[in-house]
Amino acid sequence: YVPKRLQKLLQNRVIEIEDSEFIESYLINDVLFRILNKVHCRDAFLVKSSFFQRQVLNDMRKASLLIGFDTSSWLILKNLKSDIPFILDQTTPTAKLKKVYSDLVSAFNPGRPPFFFPYEETELLRAHKIVVASTFSKKSICDYYPINESKVVVNPYPVDFSFWTGSSALTEQCLNFFYTGNITSNKGLGLLNAVWKKFSKEKKIRLNLIGTGDKKLIQTFCQYENVKYWGKLSRSDIKKLYQLGGVFVFPTYYDGFGFALVEAMSCGLPVISTPNSIGGDLINDYQEGFLFPAGDMRALEEYLAYFIKNQQQVVNMGEKAKRAVRLFNEKDYLERWKDSVLEIS
Repeated sequence: YVPKRLQKLLQNRVIEIEDSEFIESYLINDVLFRILNKVHCRDAFLVKSSFFQRQVLNDMRKASLLIGFDTSSWLILKNLKSDIPFILDQTTPTAKLKKVYSDLVSAFNPGRPPFFFPYEETELLRAHKIVVASTFSKKSICDYYPINESKVVVNPYPVDFSFWTGSSALTEQCLNFFYTGNITSNKGLGLLNAVWKKFSKEKKIRLNLIGTGDKKLIQTFCQYENVKYWGKLSRSDIKKLYQLGGVFVFPTYYDGFGFALVEAMSCGLPVISTPNSIGGDLINDYQEGFLFPAGDMRALEEYLAYFIKNQQQVVNMGEKAKRAVRLFNEKDYLERWKDSVLEIS
């Protein structure tokens, strides 16, 4: 038995683990985490994170520079000398920002609960440099913690342009709208569901939902004849759908980046999104698509209607979207990381 999370690590990353005791401990810890999670134990996350950090702590004492992910560094930092340079790779917006949205949206999963705030604070305040993937994430840090903006570097993740390719041309008489990702309230899918109801009688449009998540929410979408629920698809199958042409909809309340958004843009799809992701760095109204304030039902309805009535703009904006995302290449990404490391070394 190998947990799915470990399978994913082995499939997606090159890792070297020679210690069989570490593997055994990981498996035991994974089972414990599953049990605690099932009974909604608030300590489940801390158990998992603490285990990992204790396993690597001794090796970290030898480091001349430390790069750590958010939620996986606080215990290490408490046990290391403060003069060891530390770069925090903050992959998501801060937990405090998530709490704001969880107070506003029903059925909203706030992610890391409030009891995690002190651990998050330890990592953020101890860091000599913080690397984030979007301006939205940077703002979430500087708005909620006494951290100078110069300490936070925006370094968007690179896109695999060799794979995510396509034309912005529309290949079907039916105009396709796409959403790919977790189907949850956090991602604005409750909002999209409420707005799509107003378009549910339209015969010449289709909303394609790709991903898994809230079963009740998925069932609500599936009651509409012009919604196609695909479930979980391979990258190749997702690309084939994008190559039909259309519009990508990403109504998220918060996202540290938004890989699905940039992959869709790379395939030539314009985007309707909120600024609460990498979309805020990429999208200008009437250029690469549209941005609307998170939770604004009327604005989302307006922009869906715009593309339905102006389908030539789907093609025009799709070409601009494809060009805009080309800035996110691997060479520049690595150069920005190199600069961050050299600056504090």
